[in-house]
Amino acid sequence: MQWNSIPVEEWPTLQPYVDTALLPVVRMSETDWAETLSRCARLAKCADRVEQHLAGRLVRFPILTLYGSASPDEAVAALKPTFAHVVVLTDGEPFAVPGGVVLSTHEREGDPVAALVEEIVALWNDPEQQKSDNA
Repeated sequence: MQWNSIPVEEWPTLQPYVDTALLPVVRMSETDWAETLSRCARLAKCADRVEQHLAGRLVRFPILTLYGSASPDEAVAALKPTFAHVVVLTDGEPFAVPGGVVLSTHEREGDPVAALVEEIVALWNDPEQQKSDNA
């Protein structure tokens, strides 16, 4: 489900079942706006498809656009108290985010959706990840 499609009055009943936030992140290029817009569109489609496969347990947030050296650390920290897992999805090089897991579509062959879904399911099934998430 997408964050902006959840009726406010339904969130309290859904929250116990939804333990994963999917936060797509794109770095903005000041030199090539057309390329950045194209990357945003591709990442949004990918995030939508991941969300469709994992609906019921995952909430897809709107794309967070970063400029320069900005990081998604504050957004992840804000989501972490509500969600056991915060997955940052990017189309660039992977980077570290405290409290979150970063998955990237960068340099993946073909359609990355199946592999991304598998990685998120593996995250759910990893007892070590669950320990660090609850710490």
